[in-house]
Amino acid sequence: MSKKLLMIMNPVAGVKKSNKHLTEIIDLFCNADYECQIQMTRPDFGADLIVKQYAFNKDLVVCIGGDGTFNEVVSGIINNNYTSQIGYIPSGSTNDFATGLGISPIPLNAAKDIIEGTPVVLDVGCFNNRIFTYTASFGVFTKSSYNTPRDLKNTFGYLAYVLEGAKELASVPVIHMKAKSENREVDGNYIFGAVCNSKRIGGGFVKFDERVVNMNDGLLEVLLVKYPKNPVEATQTLFEIQNSKFDTPNFDFFSAKQVTFTTEDDVDWTIDGEYQKGSSEITVTNLHSKFSLILNKDTSLKLLQETQNNG
Repeated sequence: MSKKLLMIMNPVAGVKKSNKHLTEIIDLFCNADYECQIQMTRPDFGADLIVKQYAFNKDLVVCIGGDGTFNEVVSGIINNNYTSQIGYIPSGSTNDFATGLGISPIPLNAAKDIIEGTPVVLDVGCFNNRIFTYTASFGVFTKSSYNTPRDLKNTFGYLAYVLEGAKELASVPVIHMKAKSENREVDGNYIFGAVCNSKRIGGGFVKFDERVVNMNDGLLEVLLVKYPKNPVEATQTLFEIQNSKFDTPNFDFFSAKQVTFTTEDDVDWTIDGEYQKGSSEITVTNLHSKFSLILNKDTSLKLLQETQNNG
């Protein structure tokens, strides 16, 4: 009996590398005994709405797009209480989430890994009432992720974010913020902050120790980068970020089930690279084991072992 598949493609994501392989991708799934339904996103019909309308009876939903499209697919599955497994063929400009999980950037290889792979259950984060799959962030470079024109993103990829973000460095804002979790409370001046369920963010500029990050442990990682008091401190902070050394006085770094941020002024955030209007108080919560993602067998086994060791 054929399995039912909903394939959702963002036709303008990234450099459109998956578009030229769409027929081959569909052929792979058809030969693996999937009955395929294909839907393209539009500005007025995002992946979350496609999921709501078409995924209720599907065994598998395959997302072909970037981090933002994948966020919509996961959000649609969770918000509608669907049980479909998810496959991801990354075709965005940065693909942080996919890269951190070892998902192939080659569309046909990613498709084969979905067909031959193993499902893994993962956590998500919830920013007030909005789901994110890998990060919610604020501060320097954050605006560049959603202000950079799409054509520039598609042409230059992550370099476009860096070029756009460099404009922010001329007037780095000081963000005074308090963060309180079930086991930690901090208060400081920061230039950047992120709450993550990922092994990397910012196109790989920020990487976390894989021994610290477990993507299905019921916890989120919180990274707050303190405002440097002088050029020497700024250089040191940059060096420590590049070398994943977050246990120094230049950072507040901890894991939490839930964290509440308070600030005197509204601070805008990004959710998986998309704009999110902020407020003076934000609560971010881990939603444990909320969706099932099919990964290649090696990555699936590694994540399963991490979860067992954590337990």
